[in-house]
Amino acid sequence: LPTVVPPAPSYHLPPILPPAHRRATCPFLPPAPHPAICPPSCHLPPHPATPHSAMAYFLGVDGGGTGTVAAVLDATRKAVGRGSAGPTNPNSVGWECCRSELMACIAAAVHSAGLKPSDVGGVFLGLSGVNRPEEKATVQQWMEEFFGGKANCPAVAIMNDTAVALAAGTGGVLAGVAVISGTGMNVFGCAPDGT
Repeated sequence: LPTVVPPAPSYHLPPILPPAHRRATCPFLPPAPHPAICPPSCHLPPHPATPHSAMAYFLGVDGGGTGTVAAVLDATRKAVGRGSAGPTNPNSVGWECCRSELMACIAAAVHSAGLKPSDVGGVFLGLSGVNRPEEKATVQQWMEEFFGGKANCPAVAIMNDTAVALAAGTGGVLAGVAVISGTGMNVFGCAPDGT
């Protein structure tokens, strides 16, 4: 897959600032686009097909204080599309920049997979700085906008990005402790019973 984010597709999307403008308005962005860094396969729990598409596609996003990557997986868990953008931690870059980068990253991943938003049957977002119910509700609203309204929006799960780190280290099982010490610092722990 190319490392350059493809141009925005022509189907219905909320306004997304072009990369040059996003960089001018978000001082925390890297000076130039960076390649998507996403493993070719991800260990994710099985997801059922939904009425949104004949073949279920799943969108996963890992958003942090340095950058954001997204991958679209098919029903066999093969990565069929990828996108990347700048940081999406709203505590570092603000909510407007967070939204702009997140939407650009998701649009790039869906577009690079050759899909329409309606082809996506489920979404998981692991976002740094998004922890509280009101913060998750804001991101949920953005997803509903992206997918063309609440009725068209597939199932969406939103957690802090430490859950992504834990799942990556445990083969998809959210049981254990993850420590992030990068642009920011966070610790997440979960017992096998979900507490």
